[in-house]
Amino acid sequence: MERLQLKLRGRLLLALIAPLILMASCKVMLIGAYDQGTDMAIQKVQTEVSTILVKLETCIENGDTTNVTYKNFTKSYEEIKVDLECLKVRTGAIPKYKVVQDQVNLMYANILNFEKAHKMGNTSAKEIKTYKSTFEIGFGAMIQLQNALKREKK
Repeated sequence: MERLQLKLRGRLLLALIAPLILMASCKVMLIGAYDQGTDMAIQKVQTEVSTILVKLETCIENGDTTNVTYKNFTKSYEEIKVDLECLKVRTGAIPKYKVVQDQVNLMYANILNFEKAHKMGNTSAKEIKTYKSTFEIGFGAMIQLQNALKREKK
């Protein structure tokens, strides 16, 4: 009888411990794996946005008010929006990439706000500096997340 109870206890203990061991050996991913295409697309958009900002800063510093107008940058804005639309589709297709997709959507909204302000002629040195800071923070967060995912992959 005691022997039977010991066997039952041993099996019960094994039944309780086995799932814990299996769970400890499993890795739970709350976000999708690193995607090089997404990372490269984010960096491309960041370069395009920085190009607009640097051009605007340079024109302002040189007192060149004619080249600061929105019409001189319409093609650049179109390219950025196309890249972001592609990025939205890409991140939407990757499982567990909602956080990254949210970042892309927020960046898209920031681009639209910046474009709207530019159309209205809000391009003083102070305003450009504020937008530049905002974009640096946004892109910095996006790149940090991609770098963290990249390290996770190894």
